[in-house]
Amino acid sequence: MTRPDGYAPTGTRPRDEDGNHELDEAEAQPQSPKRSKRSGVKHISRACDSCKSRSKPNPVKDLRNRIDSLMELLSQKSAPLAPPPVSTSGSIPPGLTGEQSQPAEPQHSLAVEAEAPTDIADFLAGLITVPPPVATTISPDCAATSQARSTVSPVANLGNRPVAYSGDRLKRPEIGSVMQFGPTSLWSYARDSAEHRPYTASAAAPDLLPGDWIDWARPLPPNINLSKTVHDAALAIFGAYIGAWCMVVDMPTFMRDLDICNLVTRQPRPSPPPTRTGAYSPLLHNCVLYLGLHLRRDDWPDVAQAMDAVMDEHCAALVMGETEDPNTSTLLALTLFATCLNVRKTSSSRNTGYIHFGMAFASLQALGVNISSDHLVASGSMTAAERDARNASYWTVFQQDALRAVAAGRPPMLGAPTDVSLPCIDPVIDAAPWYSVNPSKIGISNGLSGMRSTVFHWSARLHCILRKVLDTSLYSVIGDASNRDVRVVAIAHELETWTREQPFSRPTSYPLPHVLLMHMMSQLIQIYLFRPYYRSQLDISPTPAERCGQAAGTVADLLRLYDAEHGLRNGVATLIPIVFGAATVYLLRLVSNEVEPRDLKNLEESIRFMGELAVTWIEARRGLEVINTLRSEWLPDSVDSSAGTRVQNPSVPVLDQSEELPKELHEWLMGTTYYDILQGSEGLDPDLLF
Repeated sequence: MTRPDGYAPTGTRPRDEDGNHELDEAEAQPQSPKRSKRSGVKHISRACDSCKSRSKPNPVKDLRNRIDSLMELLSQKSAPLAPPPVSTSGSIPPGLTGEQSQPAEPQHSLAVEAEAPTDIADFLAGLITVPPPVATTISPDCAATSQARSTVSPVANLGNRPVAYSGDRLKRPEIGSVMQFGPTSLWSYARDSAEHRPYTASAAAPDLLPGDWIDWARPLPPNINLSKTVHDAALAIFGAYIGAWCMVVDMPTFMRDLDICNLVTRQPRPSPPPTRTGAYSPLLHNCVLYLGLHLRRDDWPDVAQAMDAVMDEHCAALVMGETEDPNTSTLLALTLFATCLNVRKTSSSRNTGYIHFGMAFASLQALGVNISSDHLVASGSMTAAERDARNASYWTVFQQDALRAVAAGRPPMLGAPTDVSLPCIDPVIDAAPWYSVNPSKIGISNGLSGMRSTVFHWSARLHCILRKVLDTSLYSVIGDASNRDVRVVAIAHELETWTREQPFSRPTSYPLPHVLLMHMMSQLIQIYLFRPYYRSQLDISPTPAERCGQAAGTVADLLRLYDAEHGLRNGVATLIPIVFGAATVYLLRLVSNEVEPRDLKNLEESIRFMGELAVTWIEARRGLEVINTLRSEWLPDSVDSSAGTRVQNPSVPVLDQSEELPKELHEWLMGTTYYDILQGSEGLDPDLLF
């Protein structure tokens, strides 16, 4: 029997949890027998029989204790870890959330993760001097321009999604890339090889010794009759017009690692060159080359056709090899491979490209780049440069995912970002000049600072706003319809804040391709946000119709500038929904009572712009069909008689001219998808399209 205070009844000694007497060390020593002074109870001060049993081994008790310890370890393994303490000083620039954030740690480069952490360092040890790796959370190259590193997602209010800290989900199995393994996976209990092997990389290309050479064609398809001059020119074209948008490829780092991975030395080296890095892989090399050749296929028709014939089969084998141990270059390569399927071919590849993009989504989940890795940097298991490269690859795929959702009219694959920091702004990356590679298009942008990291940062913020628009009930089947108007007005204010805060207040004076694209994308978001309210009342000024008209007019001006400076044939596929979205606004204005002469001119220019894009992108050809069909059905008087007989599209209703026409056109546009129109346009005469 035990007293309420936890002690035994008078006349007995208190016992521990195992029933043994609690004797202090002095009482346990042999002493002369004497009477105890405690309550007159006779007790010998030697250890009693029950106390003596403490020194004997108890197998059952030991087994029970071991089982309890194991269960405690398993429960700790499954429970999410608390994030490390972070500073809350500073905040992200206004325009997205207004939440508190912590100071950022800048980056060396946007893609420097290696396939094997020590491969490059070991290989280059015999070629150049590599400084020892330093486990630090601040990259020296960017220390002077630290950006605010957000502790919360810039789109954390996209929905009531649980935000789980990564804890121990990120591990580097054996010597490969850091991967994601949750508590249900047996791999989450494997030894983390990054525990004592921090990531290392070189910042310089190898210095060739006599007899060394770069086998630049090693990862490319054989027998395509490709010269080094054409190869380098195609890569330069890609870097000028495609690489910087959404930072799909960090071209300077890509070119450096291309030399590293394809170096052939006269004398064998202790460590062979790596086949992949975080910025380069054979699959990525083939995709970059293919798109660069495609933009100039009229200049190199034989090489472009040869690549067309072998590209799919050659890259399919590379996909199988790289996805077994993916890294950030594999992730970017899968994204670009899906884009390669959307260029001009004999038939549309909208489903093939979209489904292949799903492989990039799966690769992103496997790598866990959608999870913050700040805790690995703090523990020394990952460098800040590798962390920044992972974050950059996440934001590349996030933006591409939103753009594909727009083009296909389908929900985004990625969820809202949680704790992944926005891309850092690096003045070294921004200072690299942009040069035109089109001899016929040498304009004022030639030689300007490229501003790649700045555009990447602000376009990431812009696409966060686009995601909010896509997640509303206007475009999402699961969007919350309650307080929708209030939500739309709030997003409009965020877009206005973004416009004020972004650094290119006059994009026409800094007409780099990616700068113009970013500003045209902001106008398209404005159209998407307010076009559903074109003939409705909304408590905002200017009205939705006026905002749509202003956005479409700005798009027209920027498209003219883009075409004059760079040529729309060099444009990315993002321009297709931009041109089409603006054209729908011109149509709405032309069938209304408030018609301006420039609206018809803008519509005609949209047809010309889409025709230029159709030279490169097959989906632009479909978009051209749609715009021509809409114009011929809704504005028959505006069709040039020289275009021939107007063809009836069964997907487009034929209505008499009346005051109800604007309303009916608006309702039809809002209820008809892009591909519904295409299905009714298959029989159109191609001569009416170009």
